[in-house]
Amino acid sequence: MSPKLCIGLLTHCNDAENPERFEILKRSVNSLELLDPSDVYIYVWDNCSSSNVRDFLQKKAFFREMHFSDENLYDLVAVHKLVQVAEKIKAPYVCHLEDDFLFYRSDFVNSCCDFLDRNKDCGYLRILRYEFDKMHVYDKFMHHPDKDLANCQRHFNQISKSNLFWEKSEKIKDYQFYKNNWHWYNYANICRLEVFKSIIPYEDHKPLQSLEGYMMQKYHDMNLKVGVLDHGVVTHIGQFTEKTSQRIKLVSSNIELPTISYSEVTKEIRG
Repeated sequence: MSPKLCIGLLTHCNDAENPERFEILKRSVNSLELLDPSDVYIYVWDNCSSSNVRDFLQKKAFFREMHFSDENLYDLVAVHKLVQVAEKIKAPYVCHLEDDFLFYRSDFVNSCCDFLDRNKDCGYLRILRYEFDKMHVYDKFMHHPDKDLANCQRHFNQISKSNLFWEKSEKIKDYQFYKNNWHWYNYANICRLEVFKSIIPYEDHKPLQSLEGYMMQKYHDMNLKVGVLDHGVVTHIGQFTEKTSQRIKLVSSNIELPTISYSEVTKEIRG
């Protein structure tokens, strides 16, 4: 029987230009070895990384598929490839990841999928590190000495600007789940495939923040709740410098992101 969860890892790194980023990528990729291959189908899409990075990826036996592109189509190509692979293997849930997230638990997949099976009012489940009893530590706009900057979130709905309304859900095995009215967040979540297909753009579009903003609005329009896994199972490594973050480098260099052609995306994922 095929795994319920399809994880698509997006990688992009030039180790000669950014050796610090390569070290983060290696830590992130190695953490995927924690996951039981019977629970997940993991593949990698690499956006034109350097040869040393690709050599490292090719040595990882847990990748069911490896795709190496000769150009960088950012995350637009990755989200469409995730849909393609999940449909191929008939996985009902998907997880889009980039190469700076670190798993610290391994036995969560079945509990998380069970939660989504039981809670049809939730379109996706956040699995990023978060502690319900210590919300102040994860509030992006709160100043606190113990603030977890790497995993901070806006504690309101980014689209509606509404406050969060929490409700406690069931405990499944060792995991406690909650639900609220949070907005879409692109990283470290488990999403229903049909929802994911409905919120990605099928047109020329800018990547990164523009893509996430588009998906936020589309998710909001679906009027779905958000599941939250207390304590999470994965953390953002969170070294926010130009040497370790492509997004920060692009912003600080005042580089305008390109509009990615949808026809190029479809052509690339079809091979």
